[in-house]
Amino acid sequence: MWDASAPILDPDAMAASDFLHAIWIAIAFVAARLVSEYLLSPPLTKFLRWIKPGSERHAGKIYDEFFMALAGIYTEALAIHVLIEANYGCRPWSTDPCLEMMVHHALTLTLICLGYGTNLLRYGTMWMALFDSSNPFLHGAKILNTIKADSLKTATWVVYLIFTLVFLVARILASPYSILRPAFTQSFDILPLWVSLAFITLMVLLYILQCFWFYKIVLIGIRGGKSKKEANEE
Repeated sequence: MWDASAPILDPDAMAASDFLHAIWIAIAFVAARLVSEYLLSPPLTKFLRWIKPGSERHAGKIYDEFFMALAGIYTEALAIHVLIEANYGCRPWSTDPCLEMMVHHALTLTLICLGYGTNLLRYGTMWMALFDSSNPFLHGAKILNTIKADSLKTATWVVYLIFTLVFLVARILASPYSILRPAFTQSFDILPLWVSLAFITLMVLLYILQCFWFYKIVLIGIRGGKSKKEANEE
């Protein structure tokens, strides 16, 4: 049985049960929506009719927004809890490598929000598709490396090499032309100045982070997959 006091992301306890926990949370959300709508919609309709006759026809939409606001507060609180208390020791004030991922996600989420708010959906989708093209090879290499079978060593490094090449082409070489160039040359014509400057600043920072990651990817390959400490000991 799940211990509610246990860390949400305990690396020693992660198993198929973690997926079941997520399923139960999703079912709870659906159940809460159906039950609360059944109980609260009638009084909400009466209240709106009392406030302004005829406004009760908007009761469904108002309740939708109300429920989404509460659900958003809950999920945000849960995310903050995981970030601070159950994130493998990675916290906002950390100085170890996990800080890179936190910066990466902060930049990415801000860009996604800006892109959604300015209706640059195709631009953002193209960018994510370009960047994510290397991810399958990264996770494939991780899977093979985790198995640690001697017969899979060659396959592991082949997949890792493919990942490195795709990362280089998609994130390092293609990004300046396909992503940064349009922002520098066209954004000022279609967006307010402050939005354009915000986009460009965030994208340049994210590109710098990609270059830093590529440097680390190459170092991992040179060290044969060993950490810096392990490589120095040898």
